[in-house]
Amino acid sequence: MPNFSVKIDGRVETLPPRPLLTDLDSLAPADRELYYGVSEEIHGHRIRSFLAARGCPFACTYCFNPAMDALYQGQWRHVRVRSPESLVGEIAGVVRRYPTEFVAFRESIFPLDPAWLEEFAQLYSSRVGLPFYCHLRLDLLDARNVALLAKAGCYSVNVGLETGNERLRRDLLGRGASNAALIEACRLLHSHRIRILANNMLGLPGASFEHDLETLRLNQLCRVDYALAMLWQPYPGTELARYAEAHGYYAGNYDDLEFTYYGQSPLTFPRLRDKQRVENLQKLFAVGAALPWATPLVKTLTRLRPNRVFNAVFRSMYFVFHQSEIFPHRMRLRDWAANIRHLGLES
Repeated sequence: MPNFSVKIDGRVETLPPRPLLTDLDSLAPADRELYYGVSEEIHGHRIRSFLAARGCPFACTYCFNPAMDALYQGQWRHVRVRSPESLVGEIAGVVRRYPTEFVAFRESIFPLDPAWLEEFAQLYSSRVGLPFYCHLRLDLLDARNVALLAKAGCYSVNVGLETGNERLRRDLLGRGASNAALIEACRLLHSHRIRILANNMLGLPGASFEHDLETLRLNQLCRVDYALAMLWQPYPGTELARYAEAHGYYAGNYDDLEFTYYGQSPLTFPRLRDKQRVENLQKLFAVGAALPWATPLVKTLTRLRPNRVFNAVFRSMYFVFHQSEIFPHRMRLRDWAANIRHLGLES
């Protein structure tokens, strides 16, 4: 049976994967009661998530998508997209059944084909009408598709700036967009009042603290609404993890990776002080991005030892900006507690 690995007489036999399904509309809607019915905590959460597409055409070195493409022998990169009618029909059914204030699309890149977007905008705005969030690549945006996203009701987007150093972005991460192109794409989003959550990776293998300051500067120039910085993790199977291990930046002890990428860097640094400065900058990054005039103060504070105050600053910025500016919805006390657990910074 395809898709299974089985043990026979102590030997593991791995069968080939089942061919990818090309017609996503042929799938029945997910039985969400299996998930929402588990507890009131899940059922009462008023953000509902959906997938509009599967697959990704890009091969970023830190991402799982290249491994998926290799598993499916080059087929994963061919993006499969649901029809707007199928997608909106599922969303409308969920909204009728469960209290919903906000919709989040979770695929790597939300479909940006103008014809698809035009149909989606008309159906979604008339049948659902709720603000939504999606993941985008800035180098794929233009005036037309951004206008269509806004027409549909796009409230906020998740985009990857990742690093402010163009050489690292191109040679280390496999992303070729220039800083100027990223700044212009953010300007387009702002012109339609679409809020921007920017993902950033600090502590890349071979990068320096000064490189991470370039990343902070890029977020300031892009005027993002929330600059979320993470400490890069060498996830097994990714090209960048193999690079880090081969060049002595990582010892290869994957079992020691933490649940979250908001705590500590697993990499080897020339000096402990260098590692601590990067970890401190990650906690204070959103402050520096929101208040460019405070950059000298942020740089000075990174010289201190990591501490609970910096953790508290990070948590506070996350809650205020991520949970209100990017995902506007009412939160209960249990939602706040769940977010603290997600951040992994209880102490």
